Amino acid sequence: MSGESKPNILIVGAGLGGVMLGALLEKADIPYLIVERATTVKPLGSALAVGPSMVPVFEQMGIDKEYLALGKRARYSMFIKENQEKLLALDYSPMDEFTGYPGFIVARPLFYSLLLNQIPTSKIHFGKRVDTILETNDKVEVHTTTGETFVGDILVGADGAYSSVRKGLYERLKKEGRLPEPDQEDLPFRCTCLVGQTEPLDLEVYSQLKDPRYPFFTTIGDDKQFIWSLFPTAENTIAWMLVEQLDAYTSRSAEEERTTNNAENAEWGPSATQSMMDKTRGFPIHFGDGKRTLGDMFDRTPKDLISKVSLEEKIFETWSGGRTVLLGDACHKLNPAGGQDAMALANLFYAMSSPSLSEIQTTFSEYRAERYPAAVKAFDASQTLSMLTGKNFGSKVALFVAQNLPDFLWRQFVKKMSPIKPPTVVIVGAGLGGIMLGALLEKCSVPYVILERASAVKPLGAAISVGCGLVPAFQQLGIFDKLVSLANPSLHSLVLREPKELLLTLDYTAIKGLYIHLNKRVLTISEKDNKVFVNSTDGSVYEGDILVGADGAYSTPLNATKFPELNNVDQPFATTLGKDLPYSWVLFTTSSRTISFMVVQHLDKYTNKTAERDRAGDDDNSEWGPNAAQVMCDLTRDFHIPFGTGDFTLGDLYDQTPKELISKVSLEEKVFETWFSGRTVLLGDGALTSMHDAIALGNLIYSLPSNSNESIETSFKEYQDERMPPAIDAYNSSKAMAKGMERGIGGWIAFQASKYMPLWVWNNLIVKPGCVHRPQIGFLERVKVEGSVVPAVSPSCEKARSVFEKRAGAVLAK
Repeated sequence: MSGESKPNILIVGAGLGGVMLGALLEKADIPYLIVERATTVKPLGSALAVGPSMVPVFEQMGIDKEYLALGKRARYSMFIKENQEKLLALDYSPMDEFTGYPGFIVARPLFYSLLLNQIPTSKIHFGKRVDTILETNDKVEVHTTTGETFVGDILVGADGAYSSVRKGLYERLKKEGRLPEPDQEDLPFRCTCLVGQTEPLDLEVYSQLKDPRYPFFTTIGDDKQFIWSLFPTAENTIAWMLVEQLDAYTSRSAEEERTTNNAENAEWGPSATQSMMDKTRGFPIHFGDGKRTLGDMFDRTPKDLISKVSLEEKIFETWSGGRTVLLGDACHKLNPAGGQDAMALANLFYAMSSPSLSEIQTTFSEYRAERYPAAVKAFDASQTLSMLTGKNFGSKVALFVAQNLPDFLWRQFVKKMSPIKPPTVVIVGAGLGGIMLGALLEKCSVPYVILERASAVKPLGAAISVGCGLVPAFQQLGIFDKLVSLANPSLHSLVLREPKELLLTLDYTAIKGLYIHLNKRVLTISEKDNKVFVNSTDGSVYEGDILVGADGAYSTPLNATKFPELNNVDQPFATTLGKDLPYSWVLFTTSSRTISFMVVQHLDKYTNKTAERDRAGDDDNSEWGPNAAQVMCDLTRDFHIPFGTGDFTLGDLYDQTPKELISKVSLEEKVFETWFSGRTVLLGDGALTSMHDAIALGNLIYSLPSNSNESIETSFKEYQDERMPPAIDAYNSSKAMAKGMERGIGGWIAFQASKYMPLWVWNNLIVKPGCVHRPQIGFLERVKVEGSVVPAVSPSCEKARSVFEKRAGAVLAK
């Protein structure tokens, strides 16, 4: 996004949601301004239960260490009676397993200060109460009661449950007849709440604070309409919350209380608290020496930091209009979900190409489509948990069910509450397969790192014959047009006998249609505590959930007068069979006006020790290293080639190729039976097969339901089940093609069969089967299937597509 196209954002409200959005926009370098009616920020409020969904964002913002220092892990929640009898224990520790992060209890004032510190003071204007809001086609204006005017492209109402921005927006929409009936009703609530946080307490009196695993407690009053919760914090304080449950929903009294209360920070203001404190000071608490009551908490909390609020519950239908959008409590009042709204909005603002009204409204629509289902889900979960503390018969039934709920059902409930943390993937090897997998993970926002033992990437190797199988994936990645510009179409292949006798023409026209760490040699690999660790020889350690093993010659531009084949975009590639020597050589013209060559020496028998010694002798790019090449060049430089106007030989190509880019390799042939174990999986060798492997593996990693050992191993098995049959087919096809180049009676028979094979047999036995495997990337937009050969079903693609559509289902439905 260019500087001119960045939208200018006005945020009304410096609560958690507004400040979170400001901090994200600061990181994204998007201009913004926050307007807050309060003249100062008061550290009001109790504790926040911050779930694991926010931790990755704090890591990206660079404040995760400060956040973790403020928080206390929320492992257990205990429900008790006034006599301390346990009613129910809820275990939230499975969140660690499901997401990779725990939940935390954080003092709200400290958490707020952490976010506020991310914003320059010049970008927050305190003491600015909104008077009127005016919109034009290209701007929005905010006029304050003190006479200032703020102008922007977008207005974000983050000013709480009784939002002045929402009020103005709804009045306008109601006049236009576009406001739904439910949005014209008052905010309902059935609970009022007293909140506060003590000063640091004496650890000898409140010894429970010494235990970092100590749970937070909720006491359900005996024959009272009150429940009270206490949360130990990392600062040796106790955050407390006292809730009075009303007999029925109400709203007018709350509205009257707010309009008559002129104190700042009205939502968390100190008014209307003393009578509630007087009624409840004798209520017993679990903390302390067994004699402590809520009165001890009140007395150890600064009076101006105790506030009474109402707990409204409502999800509004209308979240935006024109250039105005609502965030957090302004559009769904139930729990502190403003942070996740802020993340969604910041991402969408960053992605905008212009601040035009049409694009802004599209962005707002995408924002609501993403966040509305999550708000409904949170509302339902809040309703379910609140049932446990009620006084009616339904609440008693709910409590009984919760007390007798099997562990596996509770884990499913926690799992639904937990965001899925994508696995961190460590890829060893920056060859084509490793790079392809990295490109796929980049597209689906799965964190990864690539380790390559070479200290630099060298452009070694000859040409690659890219068949139709990878075209759909390249189209989805958006690189197909670039590929076409780099390539020559490969429609025919010529087979010749030395020097230039044409033996056979093969017709392929039936086919229609970046986190890399170099110089990292792996020393050891270990698995522990549901993680895999890679130690490199330089002492670096890389940690991930999945380890992928993917560690599996060009000439300079030539004179087209001497080599007219370079001007022919349909020039076939040519394979020459040595007349009396165990060699064959293949030449490919490229769009860069070069000739790629490959000289193959056919050994008398299989070997492997020599190949191993060759590999061990090279430090960098050992598979394509320059060693041991000169002798082979000397032996073959006089071999004739079928290209050029003169009597050219391989030596002419060698002389036109930089010496350091000529390499000798061995062509191993084997399909291994074991492809994975634990959290480690292998990716194929060979340019095309490794990229096909990468597509299947990328689809399955995207589809992982969790990062557990069971889920990962199941995905690895599905990967091998899908990719092993095509690998065997490719192996058999390679063997069959190589048979025609062998010396002896077997090679002669195979060659004659190919030479006299009818075209329809060639197409059906060789060409069409090579077109069957054309997988697509399940988490990217489908591309149209071309050609008469129907592609084989890719289970990994179908699985990823199902997950993708499920995740997008809520968006599409709205």
